[in-house]
Amino acid sequence: DAPWLVSRSGEVIEASDLGERNVAGALNSNLRFMQGLADGGGTQVPMDDLVRDVWAQEEGIRSDTELWLGAYLMLAMQPLPQEDIETYIAFWRTQTGGALTAALFEAFNTLYDGLSYATARVISLRIGTEEL
Repeated sequence: DAPWLVSRSGEVIEASDLGERNVAGALNSNLRFMQGLADGGGTQVPMDDLVRDVWAQEEGIRSDTELWLGAYLMLAMQPLPQEDIETYIAFWRTQTGGALTAALFEAFNTLYDGLSYATARVISLRIGTEEL
C-alpha cells in the first residue's frame, strides 16, 4: 500500500499545484514581513535588498515544503480508500478544482500576508520603544 500512496501523494501535489502555491505563499509572506519591519522603522534595508534576501530563501523553503507536504499528505491520505484519493485527484484536475484551489490559496495568502506585515510592523515599532 505504501508505494501506491507515495505515488498518489505526488499526484495530489501535482494536480492541485500545492508545491508551487505553498512556496509562492511563503515567499510572499516573508516579503510582507520584511516590508512591515521596514515600514515600522525596524530596518533601513532598501526594498531591492529585501526582495533579494527573500528570494535567497526560495531553495530552503521549497525543500521544507516538499518534506512537510509529502509527510502531511501521506498521513492524511493513509486512512482513505484508493477510490476516494482517485476522485480527489480527478477533481483537482478539473477547471472547478483548479478554481477552488486558487480561491483557497488566495484567501489564505491574503490573510497570512496581512498578518505577517502587521506582526512585523508592531515588532518594529516596539523595538524603538524598548530599552536594551
